[in-house]
Amino acid sequence: APAAPPSPNVVTVSATSVANTSATDSASVTIENPSPVLTAISPSSLAAGGSDTTLTLTGSGLAQQSLAQADGTALATTFTSTSQLSAVVPAALLATAGTLSITVVNPSPGGGTSSAQTLTVSIAVSVSPSVQTVNVNPTQQFNATLAGVVNQNVAWSVNGVAAGDATGGTTSTAGLYAAPAAPPSPNK
Repeated sequence: APAAPPSPNVVTVSATSVANTSATDSASVTIENPSPVLTAISPSSLAAGGSDTTLTLTGSGLAQQSLAQADGTALATTFTSTSQLSAVVPAALLATAGTLSITVVNPSPGGGTSSAQTLTVSIAVSVSPSVQTVNVNPTQQFNATLAGVVNQNVAWSVNGVAAGDATGGTTSTAGLYAAPAAPPSPNK
């Protein structure tokens, strides 16, 4: 069968006797796109605020004219095989935390839309500076930046203790860290 259905998508296959060319018969063949089945996407989760990201889509019934979609938005799609596609999710779709429904659409004739796989876009938190050495008693200002959400508020902790304590130091609600009077043991 061809890689894509011809137009019109019905062809005639004939057989003619070599001994008697008037003895012939034929069959009508309708060529359609397969129904796509999407079984997995990789990666299945990404951090919000990322750049354009390529997904690998795995399944069956994939064709050269298959098109991946994220929540109905067409993605730049590359055919790899009848069981694999790659698709680029643009950064604009990764700006906000949430989920995206990833599907594959094969056009008519035949074809259809696969069931969805979920791409999770998670809130990303970054703290700066990421590594810092301070002496006992001084303070160090830390800043947190969040991607994927409008609310930029964070809860600060030191060694898993909300706002910290005298052993590891404390943090203010604004991220101002106050080192303890003596280095903690172990010194981390």
